[in-house]
Amino acid sequence: MRRLLKIALALLLLFLLLVAGGALFLRTERGGELIRRGLVEGVGSLIAGSLEIGSVEFRGFDEIIARDVRLLDPDGEDAIEADELVVAIEPRALLRLELSFPEIVLRRGKLHLRDGEEGLPSFLDALASPEPSTDDSPSPITARAPKIRIEDLEVEGTVASVEGIHLEGATLEGSLEYVDDALTIRIDTLDGTLTGPVKAP
Repeated sequence: MRRLLKIALALLLLFLLLVAGGALFLRTERGGELIRRGLVEGVGSLIAGSLEIGSVEFRGFDEIIARDVRLLDPDGEDAIEADELVVAIEPRALLRLELSFPEIVLRRGKLHLRDGEEGLPSFLDALASPEPSTDDSPSPITARAPKIRIEDLEVEGTVASVEGIHLEGATLEGSLEYVDDALTIRIDTLDGTLTGPVKAP
């Protein structure tokens, strides 16, 4: 019995060391690079556009900070840029097949407006699925981001053939939910300075 107890304690100690070692490794430069590549490849496989990330910092088990982030539309043009993107995650939600991001903060960014397919802004094309799905059954995965905050965003470009849109110092607060293949985006507050000029078609 004592031998079994010693083995169990040794296995528990080994597990704790692996977890602690993994957490320490993820905080190193090599660990950050591993996360960066995983995010770029993982997200890139899910969207029609592409994602570029300069560097990633992992804080504990529940926060990722990505710097120099660029989202490109399917034509390879800049859609969204951010100096810093802070994403809080809830790892336990994965057990429920749910992606839970309690808070997402984008700081010092730029949104490039261009008319994409079907007259929608090209950044929406970038976030679309890379290929039309032939499976009509709803996805078992849900995603929730109840608190999204964007700080110091510059918006410029053309949308719906309206040219010269230019918004400076924009701030936004809202939320996002993806359930049963339905995406719901809610904007609670939006503020900024429209400097134009705006030229209608």
